[in-house]
Amino acid sequence: MNYNESLAYLDSLGKFGIKLGMERIEALLKELDNPQDKFKSVHVTGTNGKGSVSSMIANILLAGNLKTGKFISPHLVKYNERISINNNDITDEAFALVISAVKQAADSIVAKGVCEQPTQFEVLTAAAFLHFALEKVDYAVIEVGLGGLWDSTNVITPVVSVITNVALDHCDKLGTTIERIAMQKAGIIKEKVPVVTAAAGDDAMFTAAITPLNWPVNIRLPMLLWRLWRPNLFPSRMTALTNLRCISALPIPSGPEGWSALAKSRMLF
Repeated sequence: MNYNESLAYLDSLGKFGIKLGMERIEALLKELDNPQDKFKSVHVTGTNGKGSVSSMIANILLAGNLKTGKFISPHLVKYNERISINNNDITDEAFALVISAVKQAADSIVAKGVCEQPTQFEVLTAAAFLHFALEKVDYAVIEVGLGGLWDSTNVITPVVSVITNVALDHCDKLGTTIERIAMQKAGIIKEKVPVVTAAAGDDAMFTAAITPLNWPVNIRLPMLLWRLWRPNLFPSRMTALTNLRCISALPIPSGPEGWSALAKSRMLF
């Protein structure tokens, strides 16, 4: 398919709507040889701010000379905006290439009776993972589309999971209470993977929801991101990178000896 044909194909998938669940995306990625396992990732969800946080994390990684992919949704003008590397949107040619490959894989699993037709978002998710694998990114920042637990992005095992906050949203899909929505957001948490969240106040129900699972949680995300980018506090981005390492265990370049000691102690400030 060329670019226009790939857009027409995506538009045709809109009729399938939103269908939460993992069966289709897992089958689709397996057909593509699991490209999501070929790069490191950061997973971001939350009711508000996940797009901004995703961009900030991607820029921090980029400042550390790491080839960084980013998958976000929705787009403003073109589908290409959802898939970028080093802040450059995927080209029309590369977009058509990965969408064509994903379409072929989707047609194959449907023909085999493995599962029903993947949705538009599942196709886009698979295309992003395939693009990042083909381009050999060091890291990809992956923004959840809806919720977390049953979102098609939740096939990755990231180096850190980020949950910005929890509030009532998409209640028809995620539940009508904070507790139910918190369970959906907490679904991106993986065993032995650090978690960062800004849940506070009423959002503390989120912390209560995951406490019995004994997952490591750091709730100082707002202060962390604010300090990462305030030049009067941190004159260089290298300092910011070291402080990010303290809470996320990202293997980014360490700074002077003092910063390295700070990182090893896992103290934020």
